[in-house]
Amino acid sequence: MRRLSLLSIILLATLIAPCGAMAQEGQFYFVGKSVISDGPVAGATHVYLRWDTLEGDLAADVQSIRLLRNGEQLGQWPVSAVMTAAQINAIYQEVDQQQLKLETITRLNELASDSGNPFSAASFAQSLHQRINPALLDSYNPLWAFLGSRTDINIARARYRAWIDTTPVVADGRSVVEYELLAVAADASTARLGYLEIDPNQQQFALPATQFEQIRVSDWRCDLPDTAKDHYTVMLDWSATGAARVSDRVAAQAYVSGYDLYRTTENLDPAEADAPVRNIAALAAAAPIDDRGRPLIDGLEKVNVSLVIDSGAPSTDPEWLQARARLVEAGISVPTIPAERIPRQGKWVEAQDQLARAGLRPGDRRAYYLVPRDFAGDYGPTVATVVTVPLMTRPPAPWNLRSFADQTSAQLDLRSNALTFTWDEVNVDNYVKMYGHSRQFCNESQARNTGILEYVPIGGKCGIDPHRAIRLDVRDYRIYRFENFDIAGRFKDSDGDGVEDSFETPDFDGNGKTDAFERSAGLQCDSSTYPPDTEQNYLVYPSADDSVDLQRPSLQDSSAPDFARMHDTVPAGNRDTVYWYRIVSEANSPLPVGRLSHMSAPQRGLFPDRELPDPPTVSLMKPGQKPQGCNIELGTVDDGSWSFAEQILEDESQRISVSCTGYDAAHLVEALRNKDSKDCINIANACQNRIVTLDFPPSAATGDVACSAPVPFNALNQFCSAGSVNVVPQLVDTLVPAAAGDLVAGGARGNASPPPPDERGSYCVSVFETIDGTSSRIGSTCDAGGLDFRARAGLFCGYAVATDQNNNISTTVQFPCTVTPEHPKTPSPPQILSFDVTSSEAQFSIRLPAERIAIALARLDHEPASGEPTSAMESIPVIDNVTSDAINVTMPVTALQGEQDRFCLKVMSVGGDDGTGNAPSSDWSAEKCFVRTPAGEDTPTYLTWPRVQGATEGAPLIASLVTDHKSLQPFLSLNMAVLPEIVGDGSELSHCWVEARAATEFDAFGCWDGGLAKFHAALDPELRFILYRQQRLVGDVISTRDWIQVSPLIDYVHLDSEVIPNGDSSLLMHTLNDPYFKVGLGYMGAGGSQDPQSLTVWFVDQYPFLQARDAAGNEPFEWRYQAVYFDRQHRPVSYRVSDWFSGSAP
Repeated sequence: MRRLSLLSIILLATLIAPCGAMAQEGQFYFVGKSVISDGPVAGATHVYLRWDTLEGDLAADVQSIRLLRNGEQLGQWPVSAVMTAAQINAIYQEVDQQQLKLETITRLNELASDSGNPFSAASFAQSLHQRINPALLDSYNPLWAFLGSRTDINIARARYRAWIDTTPVVADGRSVVEYELLAVAADASTARLGYLEIDPNQQQFALPATQFEQIRVSDWRCDLPDTAKDHYTVMLDWSATGAARVSDRVAAQAYVSGYDLYRTTENLDPAEADAPVRNIAALAAAAPIDDRGRPLIDGLEKVNVSLVIDSGAPSTDPEWLQARARLVEAGISVPTIPAERIPRQGKWVEAQDQLARAGLRPGDRRAYYLVPRDFAGDYGPTVATVVTVPLMTRPPAPWNLRSFADQTSAQLDLRSNALTFTWDEVNVDNYVKMYGHSRQFCNESQARNTGILEYVPIGGKCGIDPHRAIRLDVRDYRIYRFENFDIAGRFKDSDGDGVEDSFETPDFDGNGKTDAFERSAGLQCDSSTYPPDTEQNYLVYPSADDSVDLQRPSLQDSSAPDFARMHDTVPAGNRDTVYWYRIVSEANSPLPVGRLSHMSAPQRGLFPDRELPDPPTVSLMKPGQKPQGCNIELGTVDDGSWSFAEQILEDESQRISVSCTGYDAAHLVEALRNKDSKDCINIANACQNRIVTLDFPPSAATGDVACSAPVPFNALNQFCSAGSVNVVPQLVDTLVPAAAGDLVAGGARGNASPPPPDERGSYCVSVFETIDGTSSRIGSTCDAGGLDFRARAGLFCGYAVATDQNNNISTTVQFPCTVTPEHPKTPSPPQILSFDVTSSEAQFSIRLPAERIAIALARLDHEPASGEPTSAMESIPVIDNVTSDAINVTMPVTALQGEQDRFCLKVMSVGGDDGTGNAPSSDWSAEKCFVRTPAGEDTPTYLTWPRVQGATEGAPLIASLVTDHKSLQPFLSLNMAVLPEIVGDGSELSHCWVEARAATEFDAFGCWDGGLAKFHAALDPELRFILYRQQRLVGDVISTRDWIQVSPLIDYVHLDSEVIPNGDSSLLMHTLNDPYFKVGLGYMGAGGSQDPQSLTVWFVDQYPFLQARDAAGNEPFEWRYQAVYFDRQHRPVSYRVSDWFSGSAP
């Protein structure tokens, strides 16, 4: 035998076959194995032979291939020869080939479908012939023919690249069958392509794959966006036999056609850590096959459609290899990377659509089995691994973050003096509440178990439109604290260990960029550790440092508020230091660190210095008098006797120094009262006709100063002899403290001074006036002398506060409420409604003006038929001018003298005293005249205005000052209505409910749709009114003030509406949130009903009112209300007035 001149033959040792060959155009292999046949002769041994190039074609001078057994030719075939369709059909009819036939038909059918060509299984052999025949250029597919030959030995047989020896005979004197494959040239010369020795009694099997496992991109690229590729995607990797050496890898590639994957049809029990053992070769041999050629193994399903072909090369990420090579070429020393951190591409990937079609969902846990399939189509040993379908979507970061400095939380059994953050728990219910207005949710009930909430946009349909999904299975949170906003803003921590990714990732070449190799050498994806030289870890929860505490009340008690609450004591120890926080949601999987959300935006946290400054010093003064020394009041006594009195001494045991020229002595008051006393006699004798000086010690009556009072003398007044002397305090004009309710002409004068400076710094003071319940700043100053101000006209109520350098505000110090008289508005004149004069009296009626007046004056001028005109005035007292009714008045007149006379009437309004002695008055009204004639004479008739129906008075209002309710402050209220039989326990959708609130809040009230209709039906008839209030001192008519409007037009009651999840649907709940209306069970206020089944509706007067109590605890004021009701055209139709009411000592 000689070598072919154009063919270079290289023998190749393998693990599978004794030899192989490499042709000039590509590597050539020749492999074989013995098989126990299932054919007509059970247990017969067949030898399967397979040859081909690994890639490329044979040399051009090779014309045919010859196969020899024990030196005898079994056959010779042209290189491009292909069986006919009939021959192909015949080989697939063999008993052992049924599964391969169905698999090939399936592949041909899919190929035809992809190209849009018709396909018939009955003519599959013809279709196959067309695909693999090089002579048919229109249908020949060389790649498909090459790969098909690898996965189906019958396609290789049809291309004369394989042979099944059904009658193997051992060589003479040997226990093996010798096979030789020769290349035949055009000149009939030959060269060996391969040689095999097969022991027919020894079966060969493919070796199992190793390192079969599930891999994830996030295992080594957690800091990159493509970690999302892991979600709902299964990626598997393994090492083929001989993968470590190129020669072994080539041999294995020739012997193993590919791999099949199977998986369990049900999820594994959580207790099963390892995949249950399965022998796929044995199970498949005993199982029936379906019409696609797949074995129907109980509890398992075939995953791949086509055989998974593995080149045997490692699956290391080429980008990583290139990055490492660049570093090595640059002479940079690189570390050895642990195998688990070297990025791999994986040899099998199942995407989301494939898993979904198979019924797998994220979180499912199945056993996967990998089994090699050799060139003869036989299965080898099985390897297995447990696969969890990754749930790698990120949950949302927490929303509605709120912070406050908590110094009162110790009362709630929480940490005291801590900066507190709260946020809504990231869960299905809260997400629905937050985004229910913009999304239609499709699986609320299911999502509460799975944590995956699906939705479509508002207006979409869950059964038609594509769903979007959000992950809400949050098990914990990670909290980061920073002292610098810039660091907080750019911080990135992919593994949740608190260390910045850039610090955990090396930069071997110093170019400031991170490549694939440097990422694999870093610790940015390993939450269990970080570089030993780490300077700063920003993670404060969870952390070994217990400065941060996280509480999630709803996890322990489903009825508790559904929010998370974080307390950090560090800011409380560094007051006035600004910290920045970012919070991350952590999902339930994967383990040990669940999928992390993106970080929340940086949230500012500050625990201010809250030590309050002392309150300011305030004063409110009014003009007045105070004692300053003493004065003498002299008098005479008719009978010439002596009288002495004093109002200076605090105790009569004190002595008064009496002196005159030549005399000076101290005497008791009692001795000075009796002119016959020894003391008085001595004084009278010594001081006759002299000025006597009296010196008093300091006392409250003198303003705590000593005073000296000279007593003059005259003929009627001689000290201790005759006359009257009374020593009284001397009063001087000054400013004195104003008291609540004082009427201060010109306005009270106020001052507020800040506390004196101390070690905490200096202080400022601000003064505010309360106007209609709203505080209005009068002024502020940091001057030690404080702020001086003058109370404005009208009612003044105000307060002052001190502030420190940290804007801490002291407790308020109230100024007493005072009234500065205003010049009252000039009233309008009364209106003359009618005027008539009889023989003896003038009769007229008037209507008073809207302004409050004290009296009305009427002037009646008389022009007689002869003689001088006369005038008469009449004062008309006004008790209460709140009514619009006419006032009838009569005035006497003289009888008619002559044929006629003339009377003219005009009226004037006079207002009340403004506190300064002034009483404004109106001008005279227009004059109305009447001509009187003898009886029986016709008088003209005047056209009158049409009568307009006035507003009618309705039932009295029930009003009270409520001091025994649980609200913080007393309030004025009206009991608007009692609504029975609409309250249930909250579960009845046709009812409303009342829920008790905290000790200082009104009860909560709400209704479902059915109850809301009943509530409106009962209350709406009581609406469309404006409320007015009047105030006076108790029982003092003169002090009655004008009516003031205390409400806008009240024509509806406001209730908030909220969507409440109810299974897979939602309900609408309405909650009362109206500043004017409050609701409670069985409470009617002072003197009201206590029926526990009645629902009482209060109208709460929000307009400020003046309140004060005397020493006995009684209110000095009383009030009453008037409600004016309007129709739809805003015309007044009725009114209701309450009785006067006041508060009393509790």
